[in-house]
Amino acid sequence: MLAARGRQILDKLADRRIRIPAGNRIEQAIRLTDEANASSDTLREQPEAELYRFREAFRTLLESFIIVHTIYDRPRQTAWYNDEMLSRLLRGASTEKDDKNPHARNTQFELLVAASLVLGGADIRQEEPDFSMLFHGKRVGIAVKRVRSLKTETLRSELVDAARQIRDSTRTGFVAANLDSRINELDTSSDLDRLGKSFQEQVSVAHDTMHEISEREAVIGYMFYGSWFGWALDGEMPRLEFHVPAQIRCFTTNAAQTARCFEFFGPLHQRHSRCLATIMQLISRPAA
Repeated sequence: MLAARGRQILDKLADRRIRIPAGNRIEQAIRLTDEANASSDTLREQPEAELYRFREAFRTLLESFIIVHTIYDRPRQTAWYNDEMLSRLLRGASTEKDDKNPHARNTQFELLVAASLVLGGADIRQEEPDFSMLFHGKRVGIAVKRVRSLKTETLRSELVDAARQIRDSTRTGFVAANLDSRINELDTSSDLDRLGKSFQEQVSVAHDTMHEISEREAVIGYMFYGSWFGWALDGEMPRLEFHVPAQIRCFTTNAAQTARCFEFFGPLHQRHSRCLATIMQLISRPAA
């Protein structure tokens, strides 16, 4: 059904008069997803390189569908995207390893962060440093970084740059970082608490770095995002499992500030979770 949703994505982008080039990344993802569905009986014999291509296709379609669905599900929220950003969903290679330029996937992550916050009920605008968000009546910045390197010094450099962007634009705000490169395996054997702990353990160096380099007057908190996709090939029917853990932290110095953080992000998280569950239902049932 995900391939059908991919075709809907292309239709929605075309409705916005965005040019749909032949062989674009979403079309490639649809083709690969169709191939995976057609070869489900032989997936266990596929080489890891092919399974990786299927995982990347699934991710492209899932994240693009979340973004485009949010646009049409929240029609009054129009300030967090533009058509040039949406057109980048069509660009890039079919897999991250084959990408010569990360710009398209960087933009995809930026849009995914914004869409997640919009689904949670936040007021988001696309402006410096990358976005702004209405936080307790004040507009604060969101600087988005997709950290691809495993080197701690690169991670630190990216987070320091995000803090600088916030300081130079809105003066205060949040850093939002994708840390997929640091996720090797997540503990998916038990409950969500264990999953969250597993994610925290693997990105602990990023948490430590934020606390070390944070310019507290500028960075009032951070959001860490991850994605994990893995094939479960031991059952009767092969299936692709995925998890998208996220952690939000605020820098607080007293109980009142901590309460303000929970007051804002607690309901936001609950709304986003409900919307994401609805989206997953849409993906799993036939498209109209």
